[in-house]
Amino acid sequence: RKGGKKGGSQRSAEQEDPDGDADGDPVDMARMEKRMDARVERLASELQAMRAGRASPGILDHVRVHLKGGSALLPELALVTVKDAQTLLVVPNNPDEQSAIEASIRSAELGLNPRPDKGAVLVPVPKTTKESRDRLVKSLGALAEQTRVHVRKDRQDAMKQLKAASKARAMPTDEARAWEKDVQAATDRHAARIDELVKAKTREIERA
Repeated sequence: RKGGKKGGSQRSAEQEDPDGDADGDPVDMARMEKRMDARVERLASELQAMRAGRASPGILDHVRVHLKGGSALLPELALVTVKDAQTLLVVPNNPDEQSAIEASIRSAELGLNPRPDKGAVLVPVPKTTKESRDRLVKSLGALAEQTRVHVRKDRQDAMKQLKAASKARAMPTDEARAWEKDVQAATDRHAARIDELVKAKTREIERA
């Protein structure tokens, strides 16, 4: 068996053989692992932005601002800087969106209470308390579970691909099981990485 593609250009998902990848494998392992890698990397980025008791622009990176006709992430709508150790300064690109930005930060379940200030939004970052640490740990747990769900979905997609290929090619049972083990092993590796990230971040928060 080939454990995924070995060189050569990859075709788009629409061009690939639905019963396997472009090289004839029943499961495109490289494609599946690339997706899983992206999930874990995004989680790592989100956890890195979490700061206990310190003003860091990254804590607002994933705040979604709801506007008329749609929504956007806060960094797309405003400049976020550090005013001092306990305060962030958010300057909207469009002054008309200031109130929406303020409301979105307040409702983002980050424990922040922004206030308007001369065409900008001040965001005081509370000093670390047991309550704020517990809130952060709960938040990172939710992010981690969301990532696990996506990784499991990638696994399910790969298993569907394997099932279709197995049926179309009359694949021997032992070969199909070997592919299943490869898919599960990749899933387990990414799940373990998620757990490592959560444990490390939890320790950091608890020490803050």
